[in-house]
Amino acid sequence: MQSKENQSARWETAISASLILLVTIVAYGFMIPKLGYYRDDWYMIWSAQAQGTQGVIDLFKIDRPFIGILYAFDYAILGKSAFNWHVYALFIKLLGGFAFFWLLRLLWPERRVEATFATLLYLVYPGFYQQPNAALFINLLLSHTAATLSLALTVYALKLKNLPGQIASVLAAMLLAFFYLIIYEAMIGLEAARLLILWYVTYWQGFRENWKTNIWPWIKRSIPYLMVAFGFFYWRIFIFQSTRRSTSVAVLLDEYSLSPLHALLTILIETTKDLFDTTIFAWSVPLYQNITASQYRDLAESLVLAGLAVGLAFAYYSWAKRQKWLEADPGQSEDAPLHMLILGALVVLVTTVPIVVAGRDVSFSFQWDRYTVQGTLGVAMFMAGVAFGYIRPPARWVFLFALLISGVVTQFHSAVYYRDFWTQTRNLWWQLSWRAPNLQPGTTIIAAPPPGYRFLEEYEVWGPVNIIYNPGGPLKLSGQVPFDGIEADLANGTRETRKMRSVSVPRDYSTPLLVTKPTINSCVHIVNGQRPELPPGEESRIRAIAPYSRTELIQTDAIPVQPPTEVFGREPEHDWCYYYQKIDLARQTGDWAAAVKLADEALMQGYSAADRSEWLPLIEAYVNLGELDKAQELAQKIRTNRQLHVALCNQLEGTSAWPASTDSATLIELVCGD
Repeated sequence: MQSKENQSARWETAISASLILLVTIVAYGFMIPKLGYYRDDWYMIWSAQAQGTQGVIDLFKIDRPFIGILYAFDYAILGKSAFNWHVYALFIKLLGGFAFFWLLRLLWPERRVEATFATLLYLVYPGFYQQPNAALFINLLLSHTAATLSLALTVYALKLKNLPGQIASVLAAMLLAFFYLIIYEAMIGLEAARLLILWYVTYWQGFRENWKTNIWPWIKRSIPYLMVAFGFFYWRIFIFQSTRRSTSVAVLLDEYSLSPLHALLTILIETTKDLFDTTIFAWSVPLYQNITASQYRDLAESLVLAGLAVGLAFAYYSWAKRQKWLEADPGQSEDAPLHMLILGALVVLVTTVPIVVAGRDVSFSFQWDRYTVQGTLGVAMFMAGVAFGYIRPPARWVFLFALLISGVVTQFHSAVYYRDFWTQTRNLWWQLSWRAPNLQPGTTIIAAPPPGYRFLEEYEVWGPVNIIYNPGGPLKLSGQVPFDGIEADLANGTRETRKMRSVSVPRDYSTPLLVTKPTINSCVHIVNGQRPELPPGEESRIRAIAPYSRTELIQTDAIPVQPPTEVFGREPEHDWCYYYQKIDLARQTGDWAAAVKLADEALMQGYSAADRSEWLPLIEAYVNLGELDKAQELAQKIRTNRQLHVALCNQLEGTSAWPASTDSATLIELVCGD
């Protein structure tokens, strides 16, 4: 009989593990081939290919030196392929799920179904939805996974009966604790969570008659981990001095010393707010934000995947019900769900406080949701405790499946945003390579993708530009994003050098080239400052700096560059935007025959401009070869849009420096005449 029960338990563990694997793939795996690099990824990838692994290590010496070593190690294995980084991030996510599953099975071995569903909530938790930003957040995921595994080993050591096994497990847990802390110091609250778990196992699951007798055993069990925590704390406060302001302990203490009472009130208020955000609102706010901005097709796909995840979970539930795993037996603790709830809430509290003290708080906006990560395991415990302790079937399963749906739908829509972000980014750089065969050294690219996908930092520009135009070499080109005050720098021709971690970035505002994509459906526009052709929807800041853009910095007679496909993916289809770039390049060189040939090819294949301002280079080409009928036909496409017509005519009629090869009078007459 005992053997049959053990066999059934083994089957249950295998089925639970398979469910965890499949739900993780459903939630995160399907979009991986469509994802790429984002934000901070670019300075790391550029440093790796230009300066080698030592360059990557040097980047992070100022604040988190061990991260540089990890990134260098990862790059040596994963290389430049974004796909590899995303698969690796998925593996780390799954490993963290299994570690959490093991932890719950150790804490409440008789609560198998509860552990499985809590793990599913842990994996799809929608409060953190930056999984698609894999290269940037891989070390955050790795840190949390190491912490979770360390906690599981701590409990496992208490369950073992043999001394060598206990020692080995404790040492492994200590090593993992040190490992995750030197990656991300703000997770130190998980060491307080460890003390809570140790107390729970020592007292609540031990001899509860006299809690005083458990204090010394609890202290003895905590000493190895306290040594690690205090050792790290001493190193971080008194030995290592961060030169980055946002991670400097000295700067933080100075700010608190200005008004201690105000600081204390801020910590109390923000902690309370973040507790609700992390535990409760995380299941609704990100979901609402995503589905309200969703395209119907993406929403349908997300619901299909959520339905698949729920179907898998329901199949497990049905099997567990038949096996009577849902029924209470004498060996089950009736208080286990309550303990899950209380322990989970306390874990969220003690992991949130250090984040708030460090001057950070939870915000469900781009990248700032990462401050929920350290509390994820507490949230999963808490929600499972609520479901299994205080909600009766069938409402319990409706509640759990609803949370699962929220998680999967949110994670999918986050991946949709990053998919579209990558599409806009890679199209921008591929189109620049079609339009600009090469660029003069020292050119400062000012790049403005469409609204919703704007770059935030200049390394999002100089990183990819140098990977394309000077692969493996030093910074040949600089980059910038439009910002308040940039017009003054352009007017004055400012020259400066900015330190980006370990990278010195020279910038010359007297050699700017403006690269803009006015809308999602527009092609990339390489702006000629002597005759800007900006559609009416272009933002005012771009209009203000457009006259400074110098297309003569493009080396039109150079051998065309080819963006490395390992980084930027395969070359996009040669559709309208390809022809638009090549026609615009031919227009710059005055090769009207080539421009007209390209225009005829594009029109013959049925390509058309979604942004009607892009008909202008074709019209000019036809005018200058005397094909006025074709020019007139295309000019009519502009003239039928009143707003566009007025905007382009104002720009054309305001142009004073026309190239000798252009029949400007005829062009203006066709586009702007009555």
